Amino acid sequence: MRDFVVLCGSTLALWSGFFLLLGVVPGYAVERLGCNESQLGLISSAMTITAMGARPWAGYAVDRWGRRWVHVGSLVVFAGALYGYGLVGGLATLLLLRVLMGLPFAFTTTASLTVAADLVPAARRGEGLGYFGLVGPLAMAVAPAAGMWLLGDGRYTLVFGTAAGLLLCAAAVALAIRHPPVRAADALPSLGDMLEKRVLGIGLVVLLIEAGWGSVVVFVPLYAAQLGMANAGLFYTLYSAGALISRPVAGRVFDRHGARPVFGLGLGLLLAAYAILIGWETAAGLLSAASVMGLGLGALGLSLQAMAVNAVPAARRGAASATFNAAFDLGIGVGTSLLGAVAHATGSYATMYLTAAGMAVISAVLFFAVVMPRYEVVRERGAQDPVRITRECDR
Repeated sequence: MRDFVVLCGSTLALWSGFFLLLGVVPGYAVERLGCNESQLGLISSAMTITAMGARPWAGYAVDRWGRRWVHVGSLVVFAGALYGYGLVGGLATLLLLRVLMGLPFAFTTTASLTVAADLVPAARRGEGLGYFGLVGPLAMAVAPAAGMWLLGDGRYTLVFGTAAGLLLCAAAVALAIRHPPVRAADALPSLGDMLEKRVLGIGLVVLLIEAGWGSVVVFVPLYAAQLGMANAGLFYTLYSAGALISRPVAGRVFDRHGARPVFGLGLGLLLAAYAILIGWETAAGLLSAASVMGLGLGALGLSLQAMAVNAVPAARRGAASATFNAAFDLGIGVGTSLLGAVAHATGSYATMYLTAAGMAVISAVLFFAVVMPRYEVVRERGAQDPVRITRECDR
């Protein structure tokens, strides 16, 4: 319990630093560097695409070499990457930085999710991951608005330095965690060992859902400005409030009744949020959709995340986390680039939201027709494989 709480504190600092820049970087790219929607989509997706490529290596490192130093070391490197925003002087440099940032982001988030799954008992994994998943929405509820407040009339260096400082705090706190001494001694740097095939179907569902979410979250500052909103941070705050409410409840329902009801309800709420965005093109509509979307995506993310780590034994949780997060990254990358181009070509955010809703419907068909039946078979078999586990002290 003590280590789980410490992990949540470290992860809260991580996401606070990351989300502090959520509304700042798009504005910097547009106002200072003259980017349009398509270019902004490319910049936003560059990090997630790199992270996607690094995920298999992150999962391999966590499983093969242990959790502790991968976790702490990647937080320190990520802090340096965030500070690098203050050194950017042009569009090409910003794009290069975003590409490089994907590496520590992949290792940091893969390690933290793996450690969380290690620390939570299997019978309460849905509930435990539900509480662990609160730190992201909690950070999003405060950090984007705080970032805009710190920015003021253009204090970008202050915001970038604060974000880097929060990541260093996350690393310092993570040093106090007694990381579970689990590693796969026989893991090899091959694609078969670095990705987990039992999670691929779940990953495809994640990809389709996150493609839509990525298109929403990246373009909120621009859409809010178009609607005359003074502070787009309100969207992130209301979204986070919805996720904070739904994840603990969804976790308990998952442990008692399985993934089907949690996913079904979450999907219904997500589609309702897209319907609001399409049919109510006002500031009030955007903020209403934020709350509903937070409720829906909180439940969806919890169910899929718990399924991913439940489908594998302990020594493969790093690979499972990497596969899950790679799908998340690819979804964000595809969504921001593809749907950003849709918005730019049509001149309509409503068209972009309609496309995102279509992707969510496809994900539902895949989930209920293919993913759930296969997941239930894996769970009945006990999610076992012949990987040999070596236990030794990570400290």
